[in-house]
Amino acid sequence: MGVNRDILTTSFLMRPVMHLKKIYREHPSFIHAPEVHQLCEPLKAMGINHFSHVRVSREKQFSFISLNPEFVSHYLDNAYFDFDVHRIVPSAAEQYFIRDLQSLTGRTRALQKAFNEYGFGHSFTILRSVNGVIDAYNFATEFGNSGINGQYLEKLDFLKQFLLYFHAQVETCDLKKAYELSLSLQKQGAGFQEDMAYKKERLSLPVPDRVAVPGTESYLTFREYECMCWLAKGKTQQEIAEILSLSLRTVKAHVGQVRKKMDCRNQFQLGLVLARLEPLLTEKID
Repeated sequence: MGVNRDILTTSFLMRPVMHLKKIYREHPSFIHAPEVHQLCEPLKAMGINHFSHVRVSREKQFSFISLNPEFVSHYLDNAYFDFDVHRIVPSAAEQYFIRDLQSLTGRTRALQKAFNEYGFGHSFTILRSVNGVIDAYNFATEFGNSGINGQYLEKLDFLKQFLLYFHAQVETCDLKKAYELSLSLQKQGAGFQEDMAYKKERLSLPVPDRVAVPGTESYLTFREYECMCWLAKGKTQQEIAEILSLSLRTVKAHVGQVRKKMDCRNQFQLGLVLARLEPLLTEKID
């Protein structure tokens, strides 16, 4: 993979070198890369070109199976598995995370930068927790294709169907050996933090396809609702565009659609709409 396996960085925190070499030598993500690629072929329909499944046992053992072995090599060499989304302690049995809307620090931020440098970005994670075992399913696309962030939740049923297919296929072939090769996680958690008003357990985004406006017969799309969330937090439309990786014109269009749906002729009337939405917004972002 173009990496000298005998020279490991100190970021491994003195993990056994031989254990890591065993993973490079035997892990299906490396020795069966074409089969993993074929298994993930259905995801191309959404423009997804990176997928990984991470499992963290009750004993904090990290195992995985992943596309794109070259990036996986870099990921392992830098011990990024100690700082990724699976280190978040789940607050529910299933949660959803859109990486572009999270504030990252430290090594987690470095991981995101490296991921982008390899040409991937705009990740979406389904995080599940059952009996102390955490499963993180990570989907990503070509860096720059930020529009996919608005599709992940719309296509959630498709992604979950893929996961059923994925597990059924893995259990019947040599790929299942991936979960027998593991590394111990360190005590520190990931560098996901909020620099706004989120609490860590609220980092997962609101996930409805549409949101009813209380006291009316109107609905907002997920993206319109998202923009309203940030407006309610005092963000300008320019700031919202930067946060959501959208153009200012697109954000203005979403806000304009809300104005049109709710018959808002001025900023005051838009404020009344935010007041109607306040109970929902408070529940999601306080």
